[in-house]
Order: sequence, then structure tokens, then C-alpha cells
Amino acid sequence: MNSRGFGPVKLVCGGALVLILLVCYVGSVGSRAEASLSTTRLATSPLTGVSYQVVVEGRWSGSFTAFSGIGSGSDVVEQKTGETTVTRTPGKLQWHNVTLNRSLSSDRRLWEWRQEVVVGKVAGARAKCTITMMGAEGKPVAVWELTSAWPCDLTAGAKTAGGGVIEEVTIAYDSMVRTQ
Repeated sequence: MNSRGFGPVKLVCGGALVLILLVCYVGSVGSRAEASLSTTRLATSPLTGVSYQVVVEGRWSGSFTAFSGIGSGSDVVEQKTGETTVTRTPGKLQWHNVTLNRSLSSDRRLWEWRQEVVVGKVAGARAKCTITMMGAEGKPVAVWELTSAWPCDLTAGAKTAGGGVIEEVTIAYDSMVRTQ
């Protein structure tokens, strides 16, 4: 048999094989990219808190329905480094107070914790405070640990839609870490 007659067939078959391999490779890259994008979406999707569990080490624990203010900020210090050049650097670190709300109950432990501060026993009132944001499934979705936390404000009075009274506590702290 003449080997010259099979040359174009080999070329077409080889080209088809390369094309099939290329399509399969590009498809798998696309699938990996889509899977990676899906994972990124999960990691960056917004967390929704249904309730907030608060544990003040050695004192009390409770559930709250609203939470705001946790975090930190830095003063911005401007330094002139040339005739017209200004360098901006972080200055003093400040921790924001955290505010929590719940329905007022007969449990007085939060009020008693605040009373320690009112009578001047701030050092004794300071404690580790853990705030856990619970998702709709009842599982923790975020956790913050506050160091040397103490209640700097406690109020009650706003009414809920159901006629109950809202209790609001504001907690100051020396440092904070988000552990989850």
C-alpha cells in the first residue's frame, strides 16, 4: 500500500485529536475557574445575623437581637516630608464601642455588671467578652473576642412593636480579635 495516500488522513486525524484535546482542556479550565469563582462567592457572601450570643466570662451570658459598632480606627497623622509632599501615617488606634439590644427581662445580671462601674469598681468589672453572631440555621457565623470589656452605658425604655421594652448596653474594651 502507498504510504503517501495516508499522509492527508494522518494530518486530518492528528489535527482532530489536537482539537479534541484543546476543547477538553479549555473546558476543564473553565470548570476550574467557575468552581474557584463559586468558592470565592461563598467566602465573600454577606453574613446575616439572626441573634447575637454574648458571654461575659465569669459573669453572665445572654442573647441579643441587634448589634452595632464593633471595630477600630486610627487617627491620620500628616507629616510634611518635602516642600509640597505630605506623608499620611496611622496615628493613635481607637477601638469603637459595641452596642447590643434585647428585650428587657427580669434577669438583673447585666444591670449588676453595670453597677460595678457606677460605684467605681471598674477594674473588677473588666472581663473577657465573646460575641457570637448566629445565622438562620442556629450556627455561629462570626465570633469576636473583646479584652477587658466593661459596660459604659446601659439604658432601657424604647418599646418594641409588641409593647415590650428594649434594653441597650454599650460595651467599651481595650482590644478585639475576630476569631471566626
